[in-house]
Amino acid sequence: PELIAAVGVDGTEGYVYASDLCNEDAKTPEEALAQQQKLDAMAAQRSAGEAIVMRTVPLYAVDGKTVIGDFAIVNVPNPNRCEP
Repeated sequence: PELIAAVGVDGTEGYVYASDLCNEDAKTPEEALAQQQKLDAMAAQRSAGEAIVMRTVPLYAVDGKTVIGDFAIVNVPNPNRCEP
């Protein structure tokens, strides 16, 4: 299995599967718009500079089977991004 070293939400060191990190692409323009609207709504509720936890995936021990925690996939705002 393709495991990647990661640090869980509570600081636990472990591994995540590379396949768990991939987002499922939107299949239609409507799905893409819904995903963007959800992200925009979450962004509007956070404090400036605060990361948004998009989802979590299991954090595994080196055996790749034993779940030892959660790894957060986050969206971090980029202060250098140009706004239109």
